[in-house]
Amino acid sequence: MKSIKYIVDKTFHYLGFVLMMVFVACLLFWINNYRYFIYALIVTVIIFLLRNSTKTGWKAKGEYFLMLLALIYFPLLTLMSVSPFLKFKEFQWTHPEWQQTKGQVLSYKSEWETPFRRVSGYAFIDVSYQYTLNHKVYTNTEQKAEKMYYPIWESKERIQLLKAKLLQQTKQQIDSQKCILLYDVNHPKESRFFVSRSLFYLQGSAIYAFSIFIGVLMVLLIINLFFSFKNKNTI
Repeated sequence: MKSIKYIVDKTFHYLGFVLMMVFVACLLFWINNYRYFIYALIVTVIIFLLRNSTKTGWKAKGEYFLMLLALIYFPLLTLMSVSPFLKFKEFQWTHPEWQQTKGQVLSYKSEWETPFRRVSGYAFIDVSYQYTLNHKVYTNTEQKAEKMYYPIWESKERIQLLKAKLLQQTKQQIDSQKCILLYDVNHPKESRFFVSRSLFYLQGSAIYAFSIFIGVLMVLLIINLFFSFKNKNTI
């Protein structure tokens, strides 16, 4: 009969594996656009088939394939995350039946998302708009049409400042008529409102907040190591 410790160890081993798979699934298909993963998978398969690998055995080839997939997927995810222009073009390419039309912005408001007790929170804009097709008026709201991340814990004053900054940024985009409204030709009530088509917008990406946060931690770690080493030499 197997010991209780063996059973507990195996239980936690498989539980950890399941939790990791759930996290990966959320990362690929919920938090981010699942199409990015499909693009990376297609490119990975092509490279894997065309490139002569020295790996032998199914396990070694599988590990090589997963490593190659990660090396393609995460840079692609980063690039799409920081470029509103690429996200807009990707939507156009994958929705050829959607056409551009003129619309009118009815209102927009800024709110604050606090996923982890204000750590890496972000301000976001909801935009309500309407458009007319074949003498019929449609009204929709684009949820979180634009975001503005901040990498560290926020005070109430800073949160209000970021919300105001995002409101002003959105107002400038709307006043300059740079926003784009697309609708589904087959289902006219379905539409998407794009506030920005900037080539790069770093602060609109969670990767920006994460990178700054990690950078701050690295600086603090280096400072701590420096003084620890200095104190050790003075003893």
